[in-house]
Amino acid sequence: MDAIVSSGSDNVRGVAAQDGHEDQAAALYRLAMLAAELVDAIGDQATRDRESYETGWQAGWKAASEEFFQHGWEVGYGRAHAEMDEWWAILGARVRAMAKVPTMDERFAMDREYAAGVPCRSACGSCSRCIRADAFERHGGDLVPAEAAEAIEPLAKVIELKRGVA
Repeated sequence: MDAIVSSGSDNVRGVAAQDGHEDQAAALYRLAMLAAELVDAIGDQATRDRESYETGWQAGWKAASEEFFQHGWEVGYGRAHAEMDEWWAILGARVRAMAKVPTMDERFAMDREYAAGVPCRSACGSCSRCIRADAFERHGGDLVPAEAAEAIEPLAKVIELKRGVA
């Protein structure tokens, strides 16, 4: 660039010197030199701007992506744990409900206790089993008709045979 300006300014000086305008030639030369410096400075500034923008972008992108990844990871794990808590609560409720269901042996034992006039385990005095036990005690014996008692016993044996107990 300097070579172009200097050769151009030499031509300007030569023309100005022929016409007697040496002051104007010197001013034009200074302007041409300043313009050349300005063009170089603008080119350098554009390069510096581009480089600083790229550096800032890369540094910012790296920092932001790491931070956002960390936040996303924390949110994702938090949501996963919340979902697991929900499902485990449902599963736990189902398991507890199944644990409350008496087994066949417990049912047979309750039937035998009921037939024998035994009150409930808490002896509340207000449930049907306690009322029946009270009536059983007052009347001195079983209130179930003989045919019903005979029908219960073979059914229990059939169920035990099917399970392979007997």
